[in-house]
Amino acid sequence: VFTGADGLKGVKWCWGDVMIPANYDDIKVFTSFPINDPTSCFVIATKNGQDYLLDYLGRELFRADELCPDYASIIPTRFCRNNKWGIINSAGQIILENKYDHISSRQNGFIFLTLNGKEGFIDPFDNIVEPIFDRIELDTRDYLLVTLNGEQGYLNENRNFTTDSDEAFYSMDLVFE
Repeated sequence: VFTGADGLKGVKWCWGDVMIPANYDDIKVFTSFPINDPTSCFVIATKNGQDYLLDYLGRELFRADELCPDYASIIPTRFCRNNKWGIINSAGQIILENKYDHISSRQNGFIFLTLNGKEGFIDPFDNIVEPIFDRIELDTRDYLLVTLNGEQGYLNENRNFTTDSDEAFYSMDLVFE
């Protein structure tokens, strides 16, 4: 990251060439995974109160009120527009519409969703379980315990509600990333 004469920020490659011109108020995130592949480099920069996802050529791929990458990698990235959250991929394409009140960062392969006070999630297999639950928490075995209309239970492998703990499928041990 470098600062231009006017105080705006940009990004240079390690050999000194400019990757992102110094046109941004701040550089929030710069990542290059793996380091020997420049096409895997992405930047999240801020300009005039907006966040931008930029590729390795400095092209602005996506703009939002806020961009929040996962901790492990920059992609997928949660985005906020008009106080609603969604998810984009590395090309800046929307893969989950911004209709949610909140989306958590990835946790053990799960992304938790909130909409109108209800909770749901995206599982490690990228299946979306829409926010219909009053609450989602962990039981003593680290399985997802859901509350639906005041009744506690689990979700089986087909994502159907069950009160039988032996049918519980979703565990924090399901990590397939």
